[in-house]
Amino acid sequence: MSRCQATRTIPIVMSTLPDPLREGVVTSLARPGGNITGLTLDAEELAGKQLELLKEAVPTLSRVAVLLSLSEPYDAARRQIEAAARTLKLEVKEFLARDAKDLAPTFAAMSQARVGAILVRRDTLVVERNRAEVVALAAQRRLPALYSFREFPDSGGLMYDGRSAGVKQSGASYRLDCRLPSRGPIWVTVAITRSR
Repeated sequence: MSRCQATRTIPIVMSTLPDPLREGVVTSLARPGGNITGLTLDAEELAGKQLELLKEAVPTLSRVAVLLSLSEPYDAARRQIEAAARTLKLEVKEFLARDAKDLAPTFAAMSQARVGAILVRRDTLVVERNRAEVVALAAQRRLPALYSFREFPDSGGLMYDGRSAGVKQSGASYRLDCRLPSRGPIWVTVAITRSR
């Protein structure tokens, strides 16, 4: 952070800073401004966009589930999702899975709540480790789902908006890849990755 304040002319490449927006290092991920670029671990600024993509995929959507656990920070994403939901006139219901045994009852609760689709938040402890089960439960309940990692559609999930869980610092980039004909790749200046 002190190096960012020390110069406005020397290019600075940050490496996997958790939240450059909150830290005040950049003004936005799409247009960081100044002389700073690089990688970030989070994509919370993009959570609202994920909801927009889900609405585009399911135009009749009125109620959406957000699947999450306590293992990842969610407050910034919640604000983005709530703002997008107001604009899109969507009701958002959060469903928490604390561990793998919570997944089936959580999906049952989603069906009971009559949600029309699921936004699956990134989660290293529960969701990503049980990717096949999450995809199978969404299919079983006939709930379209948007995931945060490419590995979910590779396992049969509908679509993702995010990155590959295996992406490392070299060559990392934010990529939009979903099965919607109206969308193509989108590249941003600050790349988003997950450190393993």
